[in-house]
Amino acid sequence: AEGVAEMLVSTGRITREQMGKAKTMAQVATTYQQSLEEYGKRHFREGRRQGRDEGRAEAATTYQQSLEEYGRRHFRQGRDEGQAALLRRLVLEKLGPEAARALSPVLGGTSDSKRMRAVASAVLESVTADEFLAKLRSL
Repeated sequence: AEGVAEMLVSTGRITREQMGKAKTMAQVATTYQQSLEEYGKRHFREGRRQGRDEGRAEAATTYQQSLEEYGRRHFRQGRDEGQAALLRRLVLEKLGPEAARALSPVLGGTSDSKRMRAVASAVLESVTADEFLAKLRSL
């Protein structure tokens, strides 16, 4: 019985203090069982806490990435809309309302920076509305 008790103490499953309180092998078994249950509960709580912490950290990271992507997407969208509006205004002031009306379907809601550069070049290179409209048709 003492050999079993020493083995239990050496594995850390039961303390010497708990062993000292146990008088019979049945008490040792009961104390050991209680120790195992407490060990399991403690590790369960620790695992649950660790999982919760990891889940929160992952959620925070995902949320931050989502915010950043949302910001980038809306920044690009706002920038593109601003560029398109500026092109429309330039065409209206330089070449008149007919050319500005013809520009809207070409630009639409585009975020194609290549197309906007081509339109800007056409605006700069055109002296008349007809010249601009011809360049616009070739886009």
